[in-house]
Amino acid sequence: MGGREAVFYVGRVTKSGFEKEDFVNALLDPKPFTDNNNYVWNIVATNELEYDGIKYYYGKLNKANPNSTVKIMTNDYREEIEKDEPDMILCTSEFIYIPIYSGIAFQSIPNSIEQKKFKDVFQNIIETTLGGFFVECKINLIDDLVTFLKRLKQFDSISTIKVSVTPPNPMFGRFWESLRDYLQERNADKVLIKEISKQGKLISKLIELIEVLLRNEEKEIIEYLKLNKISLADAGILMSMDGYGNGRIDGKVGGEKLFIKTHERVLHFTVQKDINNEDVFIKANNIFKRINNERHMEH
Repeated sequence: MGGREAVFYVGRVTKSGFEKEDFVNALLDPKPFTDNNNYVWNIVATNELEYDGIKYYYGKLNKANPNSTVKIMTNDYREEIEKDEPDMILCTSEFIYIPIYSGIAFQSIPNSIEQKKFKDVFQNIIETTLGGFFVECKINLIDDLVTFLKRLKQFDSISTIKVSVTPPNPMFGRFWESLRDYLQERNADKVLIKEISKQGKLISKLIELIEVLLRNEEKEIIEYLKLNKISLADAGILMSMDGYGNGRIDGKVGGEKLFIKTHERVLHFTVQKDINNEDVFIKANNIFKRINNERHMEH
């Protein structure tokens, strides 16, 4: 990894129209994707590895120019000339995928492969490899609960909650288990929820729910779930924050209309140069384990 340190973003891979085994096969034998600028992208050098009994996959996302040229010196070193260098690799982003979490951590390369570009290209490669029709692969980043709570507390009122989620398998969060079950009972690959209050008086318990999660006291959580029914919209936002969809909350702050989206303040970590894939796995795995404990994720 070049540079002084590399930034890795942490997310979930959600799948619709294919199974986890199909996704792994696509990682191991992907088809290239050509973007609108005629650059060719593909996932390369994917290896199945294991650390401390946990299986994971390490690979690279490469960007290549099929018509690239480079400047070289002539044999007598008196002039410079251009030479064709087809399919030259322009940049590389490393990633790991951990199946037990449906979790992915990928490197963001400034001005080359930033997080949105990685997500878009990676998703296109998987969908292209699996045939494209009725297949959808998404990477959803995972929100930092503390930051999201601080922003949510600034709202004087909420007028709209919109959320789109895809059911995970096999993991679920206890606070959105009812929504997960609803999706499974309906055999739905995705659900869209939209609640609107024209008076700007939408009732939501999101602040309360996140505060209970952050206190992380098992007895309080058990008691809370016994006494409270969590609305589908609130459960959907929590599910989205855990990496299984996208959500947006509209409201007012000091009389001004504002909104917040999930995945605007997301979890990430850095590694120093020359760190190998095992070190990346350890950092990513620690974050996923912390999320499981903090948000009471279960199988």
